[in-house]
Amino acid sequence: MRLERDIERSAVAAMRKRGISAPKFVSPGRRSAPDRLVLPGNGLCLFLEFKRPGEKPTPLQELEHKRLREAGYTVGVPTSTEEAMSIIEEFMMEHGRGAKVRND
Repeated sequence: MRLERDIERSAVAAMRKRGISAPKFVSPGRRSAPDRLVLPGNGLCLFLEFKRPGEKPTPLQELEHKRLREAGYTVGVPTSTEEAMSIIEEFMMEHGRGAKVRND
């Protein structure tokens, strides 16, 4: 089974290849912050919390995700590179950036 960091690293490389910025998201004093802030362009942003297949966010992470969603942000929890790219593609389609994100 792949480690969370390997899934995250692979997904970030796939995003970079497609011109999508995904800096590591660090929020001092908040261990429950999502892993990445994804910036696909046009002023859009979403958060990704990477997990291994079958793993779920911790209760503190779930609370942080809820807070972010209530503030109007999108938070995805992918367990693979393909799932991360699918979340980004869906997000872009929903926000008028219909360019398909390739998964090659």
